[in-house]
Amino acid sequence: MNEGCSCKNVVPTPRPAGCPFDDDDADVIIQSSDSVHFKMYKVILGKASPIFKDIFCLPQSPPSERSPDDFFHGLPTVKVSEDSHTLLLLFTFCYPMEDPVLASIDDVRSVLEGAQKYQMDAIAKRARASWSVVAAADSLKAFAVACRMGWEDDARVAARLTLGEAFWPLEPPLPVEFRYVSSENLLRLISYHRKCAAVACQLADDYPWANQLMNSLACQHCDKLYKGSTQATGLADWLRVFLSSAKSVLVTRPSSSAVTSGTFAWETMRKSYGCPPCDLPMHVVYKIHTVVELFGKELDSRIALVTLQLQL
Repeated sequence: MNEGCSCKNVVPTPRPAGCPFDDDDADVIIQSSDSVHFKMYKVILGKASPIFKDIFCLPQSPPSERSPDDFFHGLPTVKVSEDSHTLLLLFTFCYPMEDPVLASIDDVRSVLEGAQKYQMDAIAKRARASWSVVAAADSLKAFAVACRMGWEDDARVAARLTLGEAFWPLEPPLPVEFRYVSSENLLRLISYHRKCAAVACQLADDYPWANQLMNSLACQHCDKLYKGSTQATGLADWLRVFLSSAKSVLVTRPSSSAVTSGTFAWETMRKSYGCPPCDLPMHVVYKIHTVVELFGKELDSRIALVTLQLQL
């Protein structure tokens, strides 16, 4: 090994960001934390961000005092702490082109943090519109981001979305976004989940309600009522299986989405009847799906009454 060789101080060779951030007539370079060069126009950045406008207005040091790193191919270079992916999203918002697609909560968070840092209020507003689109796919992170930005109503929406996820009870490590969530608000989220779980389990235990509903649902294809018949007994057995199975799920996922999916309903039918659901009479399957749907609606209405108070 060559003892004189040292790789610790090797500076990565800057990489171009590519179109449209590679124009030859650009007048400034913004360098990301991962050494990607964005050739930009000061006037565009200055219009989008008062922070960048102030940076460009700072008096220049005499040439003799400037570091070679301050320029690249004759263009002044401003180094920032954001990575190239974040800058690509931010700067695309700045340019006269279609807004970028924020495909994840991570994208929304990074754009919002960058927009807040550089006081890009218009961009923050447009990025916020993407939050509701991607929140359901990563509800726990969405809750943390909403808390970080002080969006109380959106944080409650995200908290409701977390009820259908499988990460309860919460275990470390939490998403990095939770560094901005106070311990008080984290405890309130956990308490909210427990209250919703209690409400959901109480509904699953409400057999008189469920039996009354079952008896009220006559066959839609004839005048028969199945009370006391073999089919009524089979439906009652299925109902017990469904409510028992639902309760075991609702303890950790107190959301209608967890127990009203076709897969869940068909599995309870298979457990109860011991045969594929497709072998059952159509009106029996119809009645079961009606009960499941109404159970989900009742659950949603009861969960909606559980409040979550946050301190943002």
